[in-house]
Amino acid sequence: MIYTISNGTLTAKIDSMGAELISLASAAEEYIWQGEIWNSHAPVLFPACGRIVGNTYTYQGKSYNMGKHGFAHTSDFAAETVEDDRLVLAIETTPESYASFPFEFKLEAEFALEGDTLRVSFTVYNKDGAAMPFMFGWHPAFNLLGDEPVETYKLHFGETNCLTHHLLTDTKFVSGAIEAYPIEGGEYTISEEEIYSQDTLIFSDTLGKVKLYNPACERSLEISWSDNLPYLALWKWPLSSARYICIEPWSGLPGDGVSAEVWENRLNVTLPAGEQESFVYTVKCK
Repeated sequence: MIYTISNGTLTAKIDSMGAELISLASAAEEYIWQGEIWNSHAPVLFPACGRIVGNTYTYQGKSYNMGKHGFAHTSDFAAETVEDDRLVLAIETTPESYASFPFEFKLEAEFALEGDTLRVSFTVYNKDGAAMPFMFGWHPAFNLLGDEPVETYKLHFGETNCLTHHLLTDTKFVSGAIEAYPIEGGEYTISEEEIYSQDTLIFSDTLGKVKLYNPACERSLEISWSDNLPYLALWKWPLSSARYICIEPWSGLPGDGVSAEVWENRLNVTLPAGEQESFVYTVKCK
């Protein structure tokens, strides 16, 4: 089911399938990718981010199957709150989810419009009797507003001159190697060649915010995310006609593609029994 919320400044549409933001628009612009080249818009990544070797992992010695980015993006969320400018959707453990992720949980997605800003809060509740390890991430694709060449768009990370770059393997897993990534004046100019050559750029040591803009365009986006999302992935479909950039905060990183996928060894958040944790992302449309 598609839900629409609006506050007179912005209108957002959210699909209950995957709690996916499929549109964020003002009277002048659509900020979320609507094209057919990549048919997603903003998938939710839970309880895994990235690939899992052979789609199989072990936890406490038992094997489980889970696909890339987990299962939240293919789960139908139920509406808990529907207001003019606010929507809350949620999923809980099912027999199918338990077969691939052996924990009792609830994942709640709240979308709220506040002036020119969309605030999205994803809260994970551990309803199990034991600590629950998991990853969380979000995968929104933002339109490159205007008609300028892709490689004239910029990401401004604030008052920093260097990020930490996490290198990938040839099979698109995380190698474990890192390097300093200089960005003079805190600014990265989108490079399709660089992104395509590595599939995804993954950074850490950001300041938890970025501005997406083009000097020739009056419109821009200011994006921020909570401290418990320390990694940021940049990705786009490898065609210049795919005029978007995915700006994806992740709580952890996948494995190296070679070592056995042992859930206890991944860079997971470990949530104590009965506790909850929220992951927050805001999009300011200017």
